[in-house]
Formats: sequence, C-alpha cells, structure tokens
Amino acid sequence: IELSYNDNRIAYYPKQYFAHVDKKGNFSLQFPVPSGIYIQAEIKHGNKLAEIMLQEGDNLAMTVNAVHFDSTIHYKGRGSEIQNFVARHTLERGRMNQYTLKLKTVMNKEPADFLKCIEQEKNIEINLLNKHKEGLPGSFIKYWTAYYQYYNYFFMQQYPQMHVMIKLKRYTDTIPEINYSVVKEMPYTFNDTLLQVPPYLLYLTGVFDIKLKAAGYGYLGKDTMQMRKLQDS
Repeated sequence: IELSYNDNRIAYYPKQYFAHVDKKGNFSLQFPVPSGIYIQAEIKHGNKLAEIMLQEGDNLAMTVNAVHFDSTIHYKGRGSEIQNFVARHTLERGRMNQYTLKLKTVMNKEPADFLKCIEQEKNIEINLLNKHKEGLPGSFIKYWTAYYQYYNYFFMQQYPQMHVMIKLKRYTDTIPEINYSVVKEMPYTFNDTLLQVPPYLLYLTGVFDIKLKAAGYGYLGKDTMQMRKLQDS
C-alpha cells in the first residue's frame, strides 16, 4: 500500500508513505499532515487508486475488496464522513482531478456556450454535494465548493488563447476580442482562507494579467504612450 500527498503550495513535491499488507489483508499507516487545512491524498494498491481528503487528527479504518475496489471501499472512524463522500463521488463523477478534463472538452465552444457548459458541470458537482452533505463539516463543504468554482475561473482565464488555438490547430497569440468576453464574466474574488485549495492558487496566478488583456492591455512594444497608460492604471 502506498499513500502520497503534496502539501507544497508552490511546486509538486509529493510525500510518500508505504505499508505492507499482511496475509490477512491488513495494513496500518501513521503519518503527519499539516494543521488546519485539508490535504488531497491518494492510496494506491497495485493498479487500484483511491483519493481521500485528510485533515489533522483523522483516524480511519478502511475496508475494501481489492477486486471490486471503487464499489466496495468504505471508511469508519474520525473523518470517515468525508472519505465516504469522496468515495461516492468517485463512483458517480470520477476523481476530483477529472473535472479539469471535462472542462477541457468544451474549450472549443463559443463563449456563451462555453460559460453555460462549465456552469452546468459545476452545478452537477454542487448538487451532488448538497444531496449528500449531511454529517460533512462546514469547512469541507466550503473547500469542495471553492474547488470547482475556482477551476471554472481558471479555465475562463485559459479560454481566450486556448479557444483560438483549438480552432486554428496551431499556436497563436493573436486573440479575437470576443474571446475575452469570457474573462469579463470572471469576478475578482479573493479569500486567504482558500490558499489551501489548489485551483484558487491557479486563479491567483493569472487573474490580473488576463483581466488587463481583456481590458485591451497587452504587449505594447515601443508604444510608450500605451505603456504609461498601463502603468497609470
């Protein structure tokens, strides 16, 4: 059994922990996690994988049939409500990181349809949460909701250039003005309590740059008047 997670907000440096499964199918793992935040972790057994959302103080007992891994995994103990919800989500929607694949598939749509599609995808996730949120901590509900909302915002940032590249099937930095209409629908929404949420960090890295481009500021070359306009803004 291998358990891994990344708690570095700047780069991907996974921490890995291993345990031997005995003849009766039992194993035990004990490891530290950062205080005050949720950590996305993966448990691997052979070619099987389960994701969990850990926080300090969790004490979990996991049972699973290795042959029917996803459909039989179940947790008991402190933190089990979250893990059982995540396991249900895997069955019904796939792993959390598969959400980005769903958003990528609609990058080829025109702006209005793109916004409609990613909103629908987010609403499906939130509806699943609302349907099964009994017993879940408020802090987890806040994390889960922000995870999908800020991935939508991040893909809105990516849309102007990626959409035209998909259409042309080549790289270009010449972006039609209409593509930026998507960005203009993205709000400024900052919350330091969400620094633990990976897509929130992605949102932060590009929000000002793409908003400036959407407002008409880009690479200015030797146009000193435009440079001053940008600096003064």
